Amino acid sequence: MTDVSKTDVALLQPDRPSKVFIVVIAVLQALLLYLAQTGKEQQWGWFANLHGQVYWYVLVLAVPTVMLLSVQSWLAWRFWLNTALVFLLFTHTASWALYTATGMPGLEANAVLIPFAITQAALLFILLPFLQCHLLYQRWQLSYPSLFSLAWQNTLTLLLMLVFVGLSWLVLHLGASLFALIKLTLLQELLREKAVIYLLTGLMVGLGILLGRTQYHAIYVLRNIVFAMFKGLLPLLALIALGFVLSLPFTGLEPLWATRHAAAILISLQLMLLLFVNAVAQAGTQAAPYNRLLRYLINAALCSLPIFALLALYAIYLRLNQYGMTQDRLYALLLALVLAAHAIGYCLAALRSTQGWLPLLGKVNISLAFAAILLLVAVNSPLLDVQRLTATSQIARLQASAVDAAEHNYRAEHDLYHLRFQTGRPGYQALQQRLEQLAPDDALAIEIAAALAKPSRYRQYPTDEQKAALAITELASLKQQIIQADWVTIADDVWWQALLTQQLGMLNCLQTDASCLLVQQDLNQDGQDELILCALGEFYHGAECQVYRFENAWQNEASFYLPSVQGGHQRLKQQLLAAPLQTKARNYPDILFNERSVRVNPISD
Repeated sequence: MTDVSKTDVALLQPDRPSKVFIVVIAVLQALLLYLAQTGKEQQWGWFANLHGQVYWYVLVLAVPTVMLLSVQSWLAWRFWLNTALVFLLFTHTASWALYTATGMPGLEANAVLIPFAITQAALLFILLPFLQCHLLYQRWQLSYPSLFSLAWQNTLTLLLMLVFVGLSWLVLHLGASLFALIKLTLLQELLREKAVIYLLTGLMVGLGILLGRTQYHAIYVLRNIVFAMFKGLLPLLALIALGFVLSLPFTGLEPLWATRHAAAILISLQLMLLLFVNAVAQAGTQAAPYNRLLRYLINAALCSLPIFALLALYAIYLRLNQYGMTQDRLYALLLALVLAAHAIGYCLAALRSTQGWLPLLGKVNISLAFAAILLLVAVNSPLLDVQRLTATSQIARLQASAVDAAEHNYRAEHDLYHLRFQTGRPGYQALQQRLEQLAPDDALAIEIAAALAKPSRYRQYPTDEQKAALAITELASLKQQIIQADWVTIADDVWWQALLTQQLGMLNCLQTDASCLLVQQDLNQDGQDELILCALGEFYHGAECQVYRFENAWQNEASFYLPSVQGGHQRLKQQLLAAPLQTKARNYPDILFNERSVRVNPISD
């Protein structure tokens, strides 16, 4: 940090009334979060629905955090202007996230809201130094040394706050344990109260942030220690990056694609190189930190960044081309594009290092910070709706010949349920529109209709009341419920009655919404046929089967699981009803040892 940027941090110190204000706001923030948690548990009006909860948590987490980290004088009108801007911005993004995540039955809101929360945290982190500079200069000014210094000050202040909170709770629990040794358990019981936990945590957060904001000399020293570590590691990281690039002509790209997470590795290296270079270059006003040879090494590594960016983009393209777009892949693509822009800018800065080291770094970072802010707002608005883009891509895949309805494989079904439950309102609506375009007897239309009818993607075990309402109690209804293969001849009323009275297990076959098949076969080659009852999984694509044998009475003898097949449940049902199951004798029988059966597992199996 230069003297100028250090002075900027000092100038943004809170005055005496604002120091009290910081602690009060932190405690109030904690109490508001406690109110939300209690209201959710007690189903109070505002907190009983998702809309109230999301608005509350977004605004209570975002707005006070900006106030805590930026207040200089709590009476300054620019401070309250910044607070109002943050309030309006995050209210807008939360409104769009809620609109996308709700409005249709059975949607998994967290599939939308968790990425939303991550992007909003990133937006707040990037936006905050600009708001702080607005307070510092009393106008909207883009001073890169100040932005750089304040961004690191915020980061280290939050880290210091977390350490302070952790140590405070450690001390409190140690004290409670000591008093418990002499049978004074009041403190221990008090620390278990949820209201006390929220209150004390808020107090600790306020004191921790106040500590980080007022002890800027200590933060300055800590930051220099961190930067010194980055400075020592940057040449090694640059050497690794160059070694990787120079090795590619000899190894080719196939080993990279074979890892199946090449994009994540390449993006991680880019992020680390950008972080280390920024930490070493700092605000761009210091002398070159290395000798000429090391600067050439690092400059060469920066000029290799576009290669990493192109490889990462190509890796993501391969996944998009193979499996279509999902929210995760789209976010990865956007991140890769932002890093590609950084790569080009940093490469140009390295090539123009004749007049000082990386002279364009500040301009590149400020320009791309603005671009990142706009992008983070756009992905949570109609401008760049991630859910809509995902739904459009997956619907196109369902219509493509690669996902032919006649050979509707597991991957296609996975994408179908992803559309139904995890892409919010756009995915559900896209499935509805596609269903309207298909004939009612079309195989894909049947699959889509079944997906839209499901209340949840994952198995939801019914309550006792629901089981009782769906239970089959009549023998005739049970016989009609279970589909029998044409060659079944020994399913007498004794077996049906044993199944109906729950003596043979398979209780899920006794529900009116079950899908069960009955076949007959001599599985153990003893001359006597067994009955095999298979239940098709409602939320998975295989079948659980039970084997029944008659010896004085029908008994449950064995069980097995049939894995999913191409074509899903319909194809599995056809195969079970078309012909008896093929059996394969084991090369080695079981061994009886100390009256226990031990199976021999050949290596070839």
